[in-house]
Amino acid sequence: MKTQSISLFFSLLAAAIIVLPSCRTHGPAFSANADPYMAKPVYRGENEGAFYLSGRINQGYEYYEGEHNAGAELSGHVSYMSQYFYAAGGLFGYWGKYDVNGAVSPVTGGGKQPFNGGGVRGELGGRLPLESNFDVLLGINGEMFGEGGKYAENSSDALADVFTLGLTRIHLNIAPVIDLRLVPSSKWDIGLRYSLDSYISFIDLYESDQNDSYLHRLTLHATVDRVTAYGQIGFTPDDQRVFSLGLAYGIPFKKKEKVAKPIIVE
Repeated sequence: MKTQSISLFFSLLAAAIIVLPSCRTHGPAFSANADPYMAKPVYRGENEGAFYLSGRINQGYEYYEGEHNAGAELSGHVSYMSQYFYAAGGLFGYWGKYDVNGAVSPVTGGGKQPFNGGGVRGELGGRLPLESNFDVLLGINGEMFGEGGKYAENSSDALADVFTLGLTRIHLNIAPVIDLRLVPSSKWDIGLRYSLDSYISFIDLYESDQNDSYLHRLTLHATVDRVTAYGQIGFTPDDQRVFSLGLAYGIPFKKKEKVAKPIIVE
């Protein structure tokens, strides 16, 4: 009896691996919109830190011709910078609609389908001050997010959830980054950032036709006082373009002021 149960389990597992690639034709709507610009405080000769509130609008990856993927994001993160080191991390939430081409994806259905989700992201790296007003930041960005909504429900597979412990809607983005920043004054700076987004998903174990495994992204960003604006364009392996426009507001950390010790006269 025990041997028959084991044989039945492995038979179902083999059937799942064979059937799943034809059951799911779309990946997550948010995958190619990952890795925003995490604004960093301009270094002024001492350790700097700030809390940022930001938002952006996205035009994301489209899996088939005739589709449209648009969304928005709100996030908050903490950023810290010292003379040769920087770190940033925070939380985000997103939402949008994916217009599915039902003619090529009958399982997913057609029309505008809402999606939503959220996750955590972080970045860690080093700062190379080449000149008094020119910095190079080298680091690694990471992001994990989950996705829900009608689009995610229609494009996922219940059998896949069983064999991956329900993790098929959890996705990971890893991106090495280089950021060139010109800091001409204490009030503003401008920079150009490049990142190579490598998208990983648990469902990739069963997928054979997902093309957005990596993405080249350029970000132009400018900061005036506490406000940072940035625009992004991404290039996918199959010649698609993805876009983002964002705005962030920074709240610097207050520095502790040294309190003079009272002089005691005896």
